[in-house]
Amino acid sequence: MGKNCLDASDSGLEISEIMLEQYLESLSAKGKSKGTIQTYRHNLFRLCRSLSDDKKIYRGTLENIRKDMLTKGYSASTVNSFTASVNGFLEFCGRRDYQVFETLKCEKDVQPELTRAEYLRLLSAARMLGRERVYLLIKVIASTGVMLSQLPEITVEAARAGEIYFPGNVVHIPSVLCRELLDYADRHSLRTGPIFVTRTGHEIDRSNLNREIRNLARDARVLLEKCTPLSLRRLYQTTQQGMQSQVEILVKRAGDRLMEREQYGYGWQQPEPEKSGYDRKQTG
Repeated sequence: MGKNCLDASDSGLEISEIMLEQYLESLSAKGKSKGTIQTYRHNLFRLCRSLSDDKKIYRGTLENIRKDMLTKGYSASTVNSFTASVNGFLEFCGRRDYQVFETLKCEKDVQPELTRAEYLRLLSAARMLGRERVYLLIKVIASTGVMLSQLPEITVEAARAGEIYFPGNVVHIPSVLCRELLDYADRHSLRTGPIFVTRTGHEIDRSNLNREIRNLARDARVLLEKCTPLSLRRLYQTTQQGMQSQVEILVKRAGDRLMEREQYGYGWQQPEPEKSGYDRKQTG
């Protein structure tokens, strides 16, 4: 995505990882949540991967990347999220002239959410039909949130390490999934490199993998429009958000209990002893 050829006077903005990290740190200082910062990080490193060798952004670059994402099948909501992240970064750099403010309509993104029970039915159907590869594919997307285009990163080495390394991001692979991936790789004589490959070792066609997932709809008793990589990624995001909320609640409760214990020995005001049921009746 190079320079806009209609504007020869545009020298562009060279982007470095230091600049990105400074911007992300500024978001943290403003109180942005870890989840929000992670989304910004993912989007900004996607921007870097989309730039030409000079690692510069010009007027028109962002719009060109947006069009390319839509052509590749990214949803309008994903493109909007990417645009918002880049716009924020450009505001931080003082280059509002490179921003794009058009918001894409997301009507086509409105669809029923894939539930956990439906996801498990997809796994069950794949196992019943003996389709191990699509079983693992579904499980990988729903457990890590990776896209089909990132499947080459699911390697034997990643399964052994329990982590997938992306620029500026590390994704955890659950241990039970690692064992299944390594077992599958061992039975298919895959000692290194990507796990999802053809018999000749080449990258699998992503459209065929998408079709394989959708072919499970009838046997799994799941709506066809839910049997997509996008639905599986949304399930991953929803699951992560739910677990994060539970962790935050547990942390708050643990903090309250710690303060209560310390209050008895060191508090300015000592807490009143809890009344028994009989005492409460007497004073009620």
